Order: sequence, then C-alpha cells, then structure tokens
Amino acid sequence: MAQVHVLREGSLEYVDGSSVIKPATVTLVKYRDFDYHDKYLLVDAGGSCDTLDDLEGWLDPYNITSKDIHKIILTHNHPGHKALIRHIGSPEGAMIYGPDYTYCSCFGHEYHAREDQGYIVPGVMLLDTPGHEGSGDRSVLVNTPEGLVGIVGDLMFNSEAYKNPNSTRKQYPINRKDIISSRNMVINDYPDMVKIIPGHGQEFKIEDILREQKIIS
Repeated sequence: MAQVHVLREGSLEYVDGSSVIKPATVTLVKYRDFDYHDKYLLVDAGGSCDTLDDLEGWLDPYNITSKDIHKIILTHNHPGHKALIRHIGSPEGAMIYGPDYTYCSCFGHEYHAREDQGYIVPGVMLLDTPGHEGSGDRSVLVNTPEGLVGIVGDLMFNSEAYKNPNSTRKQYPINRKDIISSRNMVINDYPDMVKIIPGHGQEFKIEDILREQKIIS
C-alpha cells in the first residue's frame, strides 16, 4: 500500500472576498511500482513564492530529493499549484499528469498525459472532480494502511466544504453546480474514505467530522 505525507499544509486568505493568496497544500505519495521498487509522486507542486530549496527542505525528512520524484499530479492548473513542476525530477524529467495542458521541465522536456480516471500506479487512483477551475480538475485517491485517503485540491479548500458541500460562496459562480456535484460524489460514493487532504487547510479525518456533526457517537 502507499503512504501519504503532507509536505506543506495549505492555508487560506481572501482579497476582495474572492482571491486566494495563501499557499496551497503540497503532498508526497510513496508507492511501490509494478517493478516492486519504492517510488514517489507529488500531488500539486507549489506556488510562485515557493523555491526549489523549499521543496528540498520539505523532502529532506524522507531522505529523498526532487530528483527522486517520478510523477506529478496537478489537481488543477491554477498557478498556486504548479509553479515548481519545471524543477522536479531527474534530467529525464518526471511525468506530469495535468488537466489539459503541456508542461515543460527546466531540462527542456515537455510532458502531457491526460489519463482516463483510474489507477495510474498501484494504490493511486485519479478521479475526475470538475468544478473549481473547470472540467479537467482531478482528485487523487490513495490506498494506505490506515484506509482510503482523498487528496482533493481546491474542490474543498478546507474541512468546511466537507461539512457544507453545497456552500460555494468563495467559488466561481459559473462552476458552482459542478463543484457541488463533485463534492457530493466524493462524500457519498466513497464511504470507506478515512481522511481528506484539502487544497488550503488541515487534513481531516472523516470520523472526526461525523462525530462533530453527531452523525456517529
């Protein structure tokens, strides 16, 4: 099974009631590939204020560097989630699974992979969750020893979106119907999910939310 580690916890601040200006969550997933070797991927890759040195510092406790990252999954294309992609991977680059664009590494390699939803490596699944930016948005489901973990990007800024999935006050009006649909799909179609890592807040356990809402004792 895979392991999930939050490298940098996202936070949230608004300007003029709408603009998110605080950094987004960056998450490391360690998985065992089909060749039975341990490998690493990132879900989202930092913003314009983040540096390669920042990333190396986040990875240092796991005894790896940016050159050990084999894959990057972007939940969506907003700048706060993809700024470091060109620095990541060996000179051959890391495969980037983005919504709908081509991405270029600092070594000049271009990568584009619009994979169908489903498993891309053992224990790691792409899930279409359109809404926040557009129709190409993705979440990532990871089978871990503690259970199923959802890394949802800005489909849910923080735990409030799980508690109130129909609340879209801070989202773009044109996308609100899709956001609500995707949130409810994640909540209702994956009852075995134990934890969610949102785009701009603390990770939270589903059990804790249900207990807070007095749905379970």
